Amino acid sequence: MFDNIDTSSLDGIAWALFSLVIFVTIIAVVPLVILERLGISKKVINFLVGPIILGGFALWIYGMFYLDLQRLFI
Repeated sequence: MFDNIDTSSLDGIAWALFSLVIFVTIIAVVPLVILERLGISKKVINFLVGPIILGGFALWIYGMFYLDLQRLFI
């Protein structure tokens, strides 16, 4: 039934979403680890998690659409 479906676009979307997860994880984890090593309070670090993740998502959107990196996946 699904033998004739072109899966290349689905593969591209899957790779793009995978890159989103990896990119946002790296963008979120690295600054938080640095802040923790500098001795910043856990309360402040917990407060910064959301804005840092949103910033990572915004950078990913910028890269995918403005810099046209989506052509690498789709």
